[in-house]
Amino acid sequence: MECNFIEFTYVLKRASKKYKSLENAGFAYFDPNRREYKLIIRGKPSTHFYFLRTIKTIGSQQYYLLEKSIRNAQNTYFERRVVGEGHYSSLTNGVIHIILRNRKRIERFILQPQYNGEFKNAA
Repeated sequence: MECNFIEFTYVLKRASKKYKSLENAGFAYFDPNRREYKLIIRGKPSTHFYFLRTIKTIGSQQYYLLEKSIRNAQNTYFERRVVGEGHYSSLTNGVIHIILRNRKRIERFILQPQYNGEFKNAA
């Protein structure tokens, strides 16, 4: 079976305010056909998928939209909702900063290339 995605080359880390540290939170890969990142976040239901796509590029700054896609009982994706945003620039030390807004709390993540690579331009 052929896979259209690049291997899992991005690491997702959760920023812990309480411990002032970063903990592994999952991984991501870039889908060149849809021009977006698919994020697999540990601890989230397997029926929820998260997607990060570029919405605006200004100079070296990129702004992202974080969407959540939910599967129904027939195993089809039926809805995408905006649940956060992201930002990348020369000031973010080579990582994308992501904010996920849940009903009860805000979670902060960073997405970084796993092998000192570069981010794909999703614009």
